[in-house]
Amino acid sequence: MSKINVILFTALFVLSGCINDKTNTTEQSDTALHDSSIDFEKFKLLGNKEVSREDFDMFIRQLIDSLDIPALSIALINGDDVVFHQNYGYKNLKDSTAVDANTLFEAASISKPFFAYAVMILNKNGEVELDKPLYEYLPFEDLAYDPRSKEITARMVLSHTTGLPNWRTNKLQFEANPGTRHTYSGEAFEYLGKVVEKIRQKNLNEVLDSLLIKKYEMGHSSFVENEFTKKNMTTGHEGLNPTGRNMSTEAHPAFGLMTNAEDFAKFLSSVYVTTLFKEMCAKQFQINSSQSVGLSVFSRETPFGPKYYHSGNNGNRFTGRFEVYPDENFGFVFFTNSGKEEYIIEEFWRYLGL
Repeated sequence: MSKINVILFTALFVLSGCINDKTNTTEQSDTALHDSSIDFEKFKLLGNKEVSREDFDMFIRQLIDSLDIPALSIALINGDDVVFHQNYGYKNLKDSTAVDANTLFEAASISKPFFAYAVMILNKNGEVELDKPLYEYLPFEDLAYDPRSKEITARMVLSHTTGLPNWRTNKLQFEANPGTRHTYSGEAFEYLGKVVEKIRQKNLNEVLDSLLIKKYEMGHSSFVENEFTKKNMTTGHEGLNPTGRNMSTEAHPAFGLMTNAEDFAKFLSSVYVTTLFKEMCAKQFQINSSQSVGLSVFSRETPFGPKYYHSGNNGNRFTGRFEVYPDENFGFVFFTNSGKEEYIIEEFWRYLGL
């Protein structure tokens, strides 16, 4: 072979390799965009059941198709590892905009336990006392006419025993005396959020950003509208009809977190074995024969030990749920831009053997 031919052959070989490398990089980037937990080809569910990511992915795709879900973001936890996370479907069915790895969902009431964990940190730091009347930090202006407002504590807010309604229809009024029964209340969480702002002398988004979002590297998440959320938020749907979403310039601890399953699972996988989270899970009030509430976390007994959980629903447009099973070192979280959480969880429980 002549010297010139050798040079040409070598050049073609190198060029071919570069092209192949470039192609492979593109393919890997496309895969990572939707499915960056590639290191975990198999993972465990409840009862030590092992499943491949391919089989689990197939189950989720079939579930989405059978329930006509616009979009779903889901993550699984084994121990302290997020072993699976993926976004599926469409941000908006009207224009068929597909989701990607940056796509966000309204966490709805799952915002409450997230905020509650921040309150537990403040309690640990001596900044908030769980049983001190919140009135002593900041009076509840909307209930100034009722002396019972001076009895409300952070523990009552987090355990939903303030006696306040979920949301007011007109004038805010007590439904029960504080501390006497379970009354799920977003109003109470909004009040506690203002107390935290008063104590920290910062807006709540800054507080939650520094205590939780940055600490757990939840780079996509926020409680307030910004350029990233404007670009990446899904649209809520009722059935298959797009119905819009919340847009807020202030943090609402009762419903305002914008996130996805990957981000929330980073937080959840890190905290569910901590002392603070275990304190949140401790029973504060027995709601009925099978369900109790801790500090913004609900619990039930299962064949796999206790589960701790919370769901969310913003106007049947965005719904979601997380559950952790400490005895099994297992957990999951999902969000959807539809009102289908109840149907999704029923199918998922069957899949898990519950």
